Amino acid sequence: SAPAGTPAFTAPEAIKSAQGKQFSGKAYDIWSLGITLFAFVYGRLPFDAETIPDLYQLIQTKDLEFPSHPPVSKQLQALILQMLQKDPTQRITLQQIKEHSWVTKDGAYALPTEEENCQLVTVSEDDVRNVIKNFPKLDTLILIKTMLKNHSFQNPFSMGESHFRNLQRNSRSHSAPGAYDWIANPSTARPYRSENAMPPVNERSAS
Repeated sequence: SAPAGTPAFTAPEAIKSAQGKQFSGKAYDIWSLGITLFAFVYGRLPFDAETIPDLYQLIQTKDLEFPSHPPVSKQLQALILQMLQKDPTQRITLQQIKEHSWVTKDGAYALPTEEENCQLVTVSEDDVRNVIKNFPKLDTLILIKTMLKNHSFQNPFSMGESHFRNLQRNSRSHSAPGAYDWIANPSTARPYRSENAMPPVNERSAS
């Protein structure tokens, strides 16, 4: 996998990938879910800094700390800790999350298994050809055909510096193609600001 997404949700292994190291996209997703769950519960991010390089340093080195408010159960804190395990090989998996005591309320509300909840869908070449009827621009057609050929939804074309500046000027998301310079070149990154206006969510026990 390659880095993408908002800096605050970047997993430690994705930061190292800028140096040529590969990582598991599934483990990355669990980290991002852990950041999301922490933010829902506490109304703030677990790792926050003024600049992206400082933020990445905290993500890689700082131990997770839980605010004193709101008070939450040890089970929930344990789950968040397992989701935000810096070593991706030790991080909890999605299946383990579905079976976690906090998620299932000690087994009282078991989630359906993958076999029960998922159905394999086969997509043929005809399906792919017929699903797309028209394109507004020729470059869009070339881009989509190349992405399908590479079995990837990332932009296969490298963007020039002028294009990157346009993305910054237009306030485009970091997920936009060509917006990865803040990972590869943190020394040139613009200041980072997180928004922490979201109120915390109260944990409640199911009756």
